Amino acid sequence: MTVKRVLVVEDQADLRELLKEGLREGGFEVVAAAGGPEGLEVYRTQGPCDVLLLDEELPGFSGRELLRLIRQRDADIPAVIYSGSLVLTDEQCRRLGVNLILRKPLPLAAVVAAIHSTLGEH
Repeated sequence: MTVKRVLVVEDQADLRELLKEGLREGGFEVVAAAGGPEGLEVYRTQGPCDVLLLDEELPGFSGRELLRLIRQRDADIPAVIYSGSLVLTDEQCRRLGVNLILRKPLPLAAVVAAIHSTLGEH
């Protein structure tokens, strides 16, 4: 089984490091960025990735905007967006092509499970 690659975009350094560590322990390869523009650059220079894990509230532009820009290059990449305040209906998620919306605070086990689920794994 090949290792799946996750792009994590989170502006809070401590949370970004925690997510990277938890996902690596969950069996993923992880690349990370601290904001929307940096996330797009990391995707362009260090991609491809198998799934995106995006904070909605990022410096530069939102997680949803980052997803839209990445999907101009990779229309089918699955994504999980998380936020302390974002609430989307199932219909809005379908239109955005977002597989899951997670709410902060983020239990690591839930994040790892969400990434596996988004990739169609157990």
